[in-house]
Amino acid sequence: MDLATVLEKVTNLAQTKKDVVVKLADIYPTILDDGSDVGLRLGNKASPKSLTQVGRESYLSKLGIPNALYNKCSAGLKLDLVREFHTNHVKSASDKPMFVRLINDKIRFMGSGDYGRIDDLDIVKVLSGIKTSLEIKDFEQEDTHFLLRALTKDPIEVKGLRPYFPGVQIVNSEVGRSSFKIQLILVEQVCTNGMVSSRFAKSYARVHRHAPGLETLLANATGLISKVDEFTEWSRNRLSALTSISGAEFLMRIRREHEIPAQVKEKTDELLPKYSSREGLDHTVLNVLSAFTEAIQIRPRLERVKLEAFAGDMIAL
Repeated sequence: MDLATVLEKVTNLAQTKKDVVVKLADIYPTILDDGSDVGLRLGNKASPKSLTQVGRESYLSKLGIPNALYNKCSAGLKLDLVREFHTNHVKSASDKPMFVRLINDKIRFMGSGDYGRIDDLDIVKVLSGIKTSLEIKDFEQEDTHFLLRALTKDPIEVKGLRPYFPGVQIVNSEVGRSSFKIQLILVEQVCTNGMVSSRFAKSYARVHRHAPGLETLLANATGLISKVDEFTEWSRNRLSALTSISGAEFLMRIRREHEIPAQVKEKTDELLPKYSSREGLDHTVLNVLSAFTEAIQIRPRLERVKLEAFAGDMIAL
């Protein structure tokens, strides 16, 4: 896939999106016409708009209503609950601006008035202005996130190892699920297992508040992409060194880390024999990393990004 194709896809989707700023006091909870759930009127005389799952979660979060409580209620009780919390918020901040994002006329996100927009389309336009030999190998744009990986054409070749491709990864979320990030990444050819390096070079990240201008994004993207050659050589040296280092400590760390889901831990143990003929503590760091980064493929994309950073830290140790 080339950048022109990505730009076309992102542009087409952007045409279905719209942003509005509405005072909290001008938002009215109501029941949707089909009686299935709570909707919102953005203005007293406006038609009710439904909310996507992410849009509803962002609205409930603003009101302080737990999702679990909301989901247990019938449609009528949901409306009573939302109206009560909404009314209390209006009393204390009636003029507070709300930033509302829509897609196909559905509310997909609600944030504060100072929410800083870093849109997927802006990111792709910035990338279009950078000359690079990297090739796009992975592109994904969902309601919750945007992810693009651009890798070198030629892999790192180390005797006894599968090919590894260095490059950059860009992550964004227009609906508050992730900050904007540009990261160096090392991708193993098998199953495109990824490891994000945060120690070789500092990733660039910005939360969605008072967003930077496109010139700032361009400068930081260009700067990180320019480090890929140096990162490639560093990765080659690290991979060579790790071929003979025991992975026992890393495996123990995976098993003890509370933030790693139990499902991933179990899958790592299950996959480990696939990457090594030896058992137990004789596994190398790279054996364990390969099993772990394949295991995390079963998790949602944004969670995988966090776990890939955990794996990347192990390469740098």
